[in-house]
Amino acid sequence: FSQYDSLYADVELWLEQGWLDYLAPQLYWKRDSINQGFEPLLNYWLAQNKKSKNIWAGLYTSRTKQEWPAEEIAQQILLLQNKAASNPTARGHIHFSMKAIVQNYGGIADQLRLLYKEPAVVPEK
Repeated sequence: FSQYDSLYADVELWLEQGWLDYLAPQLYWKRDSINQGFEPLLNYWLAQNKKSKNIWAGLYTSRTKQEWPAEEIAQQILLLQNKAASNPTARGHIHFSMKAIVQNYGGIADQLRLLYKEPAVVPEK
């Protein structure tokens, strides 16, 4: 749905004006989704980010309970890490929900241990 039409939230305007500290778009689709793929949506938000605010992708980690393999989230994180190499505003992501990690849905916690080599650092800006 359109967040503007449904929630009266003009996120593109907020980014354009720099009215937020960071944006965490809920990129709750698989990488190979036909209508709304993870990477095209990520690229859209990065392109809207003219004021260089932090864009922290929201990952649907809870889907690893039954619907998605943990490898899907791991590959999304690797994609984000590659983007961050050339775009410092894309240096983070947010998991929904922590329960998936604590209960190790589909082995997601095991995957994350391999990906997260250092503790997370809060961005300076």
